[in-house]
Amino acid sequence: MKHYDLIVIGGGCAGLATAISAAENGVKDILVLERERQLGGMLNLCIHVGYGETVFKDSLTGPEFSQRLIDMAESKSIAYKTNTTVLRVSKDKVVTTVSGDEGLVKFSAAAVLFATGCREKPRGFISMSNFRFAGVYTIGTAQKLISQEGYMPGKAAIIIGSDDRALHLARRMTLEGAEIKAVIEKASKLKGSKTLIEDCQRCFNIPILNPYRVVNVQGKDRIEGVIIKSMRDDIVEKELFIPCDTLLLSVRLCPDDSLFKALGFTIDSKKGITNAAGFFVCGNVVYFHNSADTIVQEAYKIGENIASYVKEH
Repeated sequence: MKHYDLIVIGGGCAGLATAISAAENGVKDILVLERERQLGGMLNLCIHVGYGETVFKDSLTGPEFSQRLIDMAESKSIAYKTNTTVLRVSKDKVVTTVSGDEGLVKFSAAAVLFATGCREKPRGFISMSNFRFAGVYTIGTAQKLISQEGYMPGKAAIIIGSDDRALHLARRMTLEGAEIKAVIEKASKLKGSKTLIEDCQRCFNIPILNPYRVVNVQGKDRIEGVIIKSMRDDIVEKELFIPCDTLLLSVRLCPDDSLFKALGFTIDSKKGITNAAGFFVCGNVVYFHNSADTIVQEAYKIGENIASYVKEH
């Protein structure tokens, strides 16, 4: 069983930046474990610019931002394994992994960082009629299909939710040739940034309807349309049918924290430490950050804390 000074679980910006910081502060043997086929995490799905303005003093796309971190990690000889899933972590810092290439493998470490990010809640958390049609995806799944797999989810889409993730996808699909029939928001106030909302409406002619909610979904094998209902009392025609072949759900994100929760840890979100010596946390697994730059800044501080711990032990 190979031993490392630091094992990082998660190869997104939090894990990479913490590993880089730890290496810069004297930690030598570092291993980053990533379950996807490439490093970078959620940033690989985000092709719009705006990343790195604080950290790199440059406006980058998500993939460009993550590549900067990957290049920095490789320049410091930080080892990593992709397509590798962490099955469990023991309290004595033994990390059990599985991969197609190596099978079941265990590693030990002086310190372990959980940087597993966040995940989308499944469709069942959306309050609407029960249905089993094809053509229904979460925002994250749709982004992955377009950005990594090269497939369009559909040609005529309705998006439920008006946060920035939903609006970025609305623009992206429009650029790829799809028609966004409507963005539906049940709240009286839209959730996305003002600039992004105006851009979708003025430059991309994307209809944003609020306050409305989806009350029914119609179709046979694949979705064919939805019925939406106004949440306002002064609207005469409260229900409206909109045809579509795709429904995209902007569901809430929650921390992917099952690995360290299984150990019964509590965390200090400000310091990125747990109540167990040698176990650290960083990034969206702690709480959802609105900025990748903020995650990297926090990660650098946590990397310093890890380096101090490793030197003492």
